[in-house]
Amino acid sequence: LCSLLVLCPHLYPLLVLYSSSLCQFCLWLQFHQYQVVERALPTENDEHPKIYRIKLWAINEVRAKSKFWYFFRKLKKVKKSNGQVLAINEVKMLSDIHLMILYL
Repeated sequence: LCSLLVLCPHLYPLLVLYSSSLCQFCLWLQFHQYQVVERALPTENDEHPKIYRIKLWAINEVRAKSKFWYFFRKLKKVKKSNGQVLAINEVKMLSDIHLMILYL
């Protein structure tokens, strides 16, 4: 059996404890909050498409972009080939939030 415990005080690190009988190790991952701005490609019918913004947590910009397309595809039925990423910005927090995964 596996168990997952999430402790998230407001200004303290995010601590995730995951225990499994198969493996035992500890891994530190630093998550950052990203703001991804996107729009559909301009067409003859719509020269100025609506701009969408999503804030999400990811390890780096590449993963943030991937998560964005995953969620956006489910929300608005827009494929990656029919969209355009305008900006990916990291949202700075007062303190960094660390994710600690413990496999016990």
